[in-house]
Amino acid sequence: MQVYRWITPLLFFSMVLLLPVRESRAEPVHVGRIALSVKNVEIVEQGEARRAKFGEKLFAHQTIRTGEGAKVTIRFRDGSSLTLGPDGALELQKFAFSPVDSQTTKLVKVHQGAYRYLSGFKVKRQDVKINTPVASMGVRGTALEGLIAPDAPVFAFLSDGRGVMSNAKGAQEIKQGQSSASMQGNGPMPPAQMPLEMTSSLLQEIQAQLGDNSKESQQGFTKEMLEEDARASRLPLYQQLGLANPVEGETEGLVPSAPTQSDNRLMQQLKRLALAAGHGWDAAWAEKLTLSFVSSAHAQGVAQALTMLRQAAELGLLSPRGPGEALSAAQQAFVAQVQAANPQAAQILSQSVANQKAAQQSNQSQSTDAIIRSTAATATDAKEVGKVVGNAVQATGQTELTIAKALVQVIVQSALSVPGKTDNTASAIELAAVAAKAYPAVAGDVASAAVTGLPAAQQSAAASQVAAAAAAAAPQSAVAVAGQVAAVSNPNQAAQVAASVAQAAGPVQAAAVAAEVTRVAGEGSAALVAASVAKVAGGQAAAIAAAVTQQAKGQGGNIAAAVTQSAGAQNAAAVAGAVAKTVGGADAAKVAAAVASVAPEQAAAIAGAVVKEAGAQNMASVAAAVTQTNKRSAVAIAVAIAKATGTKDAQSMGLIIASVGGVAGEQKQELTNALALSSGQTTEALNQVANASEAQVAQQVQAAVVQSNEAATQAAATVQETAQAATDAGNTAAQDSVAGQQAATNANDAVNTNDNPPTGTEGQQETNQETQQETQQEEQQFDEADEAATTPEEKDASGN
Repeated sequence: MQVYRWITPLLFFSMVLLLPVRESRAEPVHVGRIALSVKNVEIVEQGEARRAKFGEKLFAHQTIRTGEGAKVTIRFRDGSSLTLGPDGALELQKFAFSPVDSQTTKLVKVHQGAYRYLSGFKVKRQDVKINTPVASMGVRGTALEGLIAPDAPVFAFLSDGRGVMSNAKGAQEIKQGQSSASMQGNGPMPPAQMPLEMTSSLLQEIQAQLGDNSKESQQGFTKEMLEEDARASRLPLYQQLGLANPVEGETEGLVPSAPTQSDNRLMQQLKRLALAAGHGWDAAWAEKLTLSFVSSAHAQGVAQALTMLRQAAELGLLSPRGPGEALSAAQQAFVAQVQAANPQAAQILSQSVANQKAAQQSNQSQSTDAIIRSTAATATDAKEVGKVVGNAVQATGQTELTIAKALVQVIVQSALSVPGKTDNTASAIELAAVAAKAYPAVAGDVASAAVTGLPAAQQSAAASQVAAAAAAAAPQSAVAVAGQVAAVSNPNQAAQVAASVAQAAGPVQAAAVAAEVTRVAGEGSAALVAASVAKVAGGQAAAIAAAVTQQAKGQGGNIAAAVTQSAGAQNAAAVAGAVAKTVGGADAAKVAAAVASVAPEQAAAIAGAVVKEAGAQNMASVAAAVTQTNKRSAVAIAVAIAKATGTKDAQSMGLIIASVGGVAGEQKQELTNALALSSGQTTEALNQVANASEAQVAQQVQAAVVQSNEAATQAAATVQETAQAATDAGNTAAQDSVAGQQAATNANDAVNTNDNPPTGTEGQQETNQETQQETQQEEQQFDEADEAATTPEEKDASGN
C-alpha cells in the first residue's frame, strides 16, 4: 500500500481518465435499471460518480453506492431485484438473460451493507451468484437477505429457495429458513449450528435498514423502458456479456457463455497506471480506494446485532464444528445470553420467512407479467412468442404446483395482451397448445387463462377452440381443460366446450369430460352436454350418460333419452341400463320409458337391460312403463324381462304377465303362451298365477303408466331441444379438433418435451425430485463453466 502514497487520489483519477481501454467488446448492453433511489445514491464508473435517477440504465462493471440513510433497488432485466441499504456498495459484474432460451446468468459483488435479493422471471437454466468480500452465494429461486459490515463476518439468510455459501475453505448448503455466516480464513458456518436468536437479531437489523420495497421495485417503469429491456434480452448471450463474438468452442446457449473480467474499468485503469509507473499492484488497497466515499456512519453506529455477530466470531462460534464437538463454556454462556435477549426469535423468523416468500412471489408474478408483455410486443413473430411462453410455463414446473398454476395464468394472459398483435383467437389457440404441451399438469389453468385473456367480445366464440387446442396438446389433462374453460365461459357454451375437448382428446376421456362440464355448468345443461359429447364419441354413449347422470340424478331419464337420440338407437339398451344403475330402482321405470319413447324399436332390449340393473323387485313397474311406450312389442318386452330376471318359476312369470297385460290386455293370451314356452311352465299354471297377481300389481301398473307418459313427454321435449344443438356441437367440435391438433403439432417446435415435468398433480413429488436432480446437474455444469471462465483476479475478489 505504501507504493501509492506518492500520488494523491485527485491526480490518480486524472491520469486514469487519460488512459484508453483496449478491449475486444461489443457495444455494452444494460443489465437493469434503478427502480428505487432514496436519498444519496451514486453510480460510479471509471472513477466518476453521479447521482442515481429512477429508471436509469445500469451496466456491468458499474459500482452502486449508498450514503447515510440511503437505499437503492436495482431491477435486472430478468425481473429480479436487489435492494441495498445505507452506507453500502455493490458492483455489477456480469449479467445475461434470454427468455427465448430460458437462461440467465448473474454475478454481483456486494462490498458492504444490508441487502435483499428477490428472484424474478422463472427460467430453466440459471447461474446466479452474489459475491461478498469473504464468500460467494450461489442461489436459485430465491429470497435472500444478507448483511456485510466492516470487521464482521458475512451473514446470509434464505427466506425462500435454496443456495450454497462457499469460499476456499468450504461450502454449506442453505435451505429455506436457514442462515449461515462466514469470515476471513474460515469456511461458512453450517446452518444447523447458527443460533436461532442470532439469526433473528440480524434479520431485524436488515429489515430495519431495508424496509419493505417489494411493491415499489416493479412499479413505475414506462412501457418504452420495458420494451427497450425486452429488445436487449433478445440479443445473443455473448453479446449481452459484452463480447464481440462467441467464444470459440462455446455455443450461445451455454451459461455463462464467456469469461469476463470482474474488475471494473476503474480497477483496470488503476492497475494499468500502476504497472506503467513501475510500481507493484495491491488490489485490496485499490478496492478500498474505489469505496473511499462510502460513509463510515454505519460502522460507527453498528447495531447490537452486529456486535453479537462479531462476538460470536471472536469466540469461534461461527467456525464449523466437527461431529460431536461440544461448545466451550464461553460459547455456551454467549448462546444463553443471546437466547435471553431475543425470546421471540422463532416467531420473528417464521414471520420473516412468510413475508419475504410472499414478496418474492409477488415480485416473480409482476416481473413475469412485465417481461412477457414487453417480449410479446417486441417479438418478430408468433413463433418467438410461443417459444418464450412454452419455456416460461415449463420453468414453473420447478415450483410448487399452486404457485405454478398462478404463474402460468399470468404468462398466458400477458402474452395475449398486445392490442392488434396477440389479442386474438388465433394467438390464444396457439399459445394454449404451447403452454399445455410445456406443462400438462397445468393445462386447465392455461386454457382458462387463454380464454379470459382475450377481449370480452371474443371469449365466447373462442372458448371451445382454445379448449380443443389445449386438450389436443395435453390429452391426459382433458378433464381439467374442459372443466376450467367451462367455468369461465358462457353457460350456453358448456356443451360445445365438452364436445370439442372430447373430440380433440379422444373417446377414452369422453365420459369424464362430460361429467366434469356438467358439474361446473349445473344440472340445467346436463342433457345437452351429454348429447353433444355422445355425438362425437358414440361408442362411449352408455358411459357418458351414466357419468353425467351421476352429476344430475334428477335428470336421468332426460339425459338417457338425449344421449340415445344423439348416439343412435343401437345404444339405447346400454344407455338405459347404465343410467338405471346410476339412479337406482325407484326411478328405473322412468328411465326405461324415456329411452323407449325415443327408440321404441328397442323397447324389449331396453326393458331387459333396465330390469337387469334395477333388480327383479322393479320388474313390474319397468314392464308396465316400457309397454306403455310400445304396446305392439308387449310380448317381446315380457320375454326380455323374464330372461333378465334369470328365473323361470310360475310366480315370476305370472307377475310379468299381469304387469304387461295390465297395459296391453288384448295380448294377455299371447303373453302367456310366450312365457310358458320360454319357462317350461303350463299355460294353465301361468294364467292362474297371473289372474291372482292382477289385483296385487294393479296400483303399481297404474302408477307406472302415469310415470311413463310423463317421462315420454319430458324426453320428447328434451330431444327436441338438444338434437339439433348436439348435431351442431358435433360439427363444430370436428372443426375445433382439426385446428387444435394442428396447434398441438405446431407446439412441438416451441417446446422441448424432454424437459416436461410429470403430467398431473399426483406426480408433483416426482416433479420436485426430478427437478432437484436436474438442478444439481445444472449447478455442477455452471460451476465447472464458471470456474473455467473465471480469472484469478475474480477468484481473489470473491474470496474463493
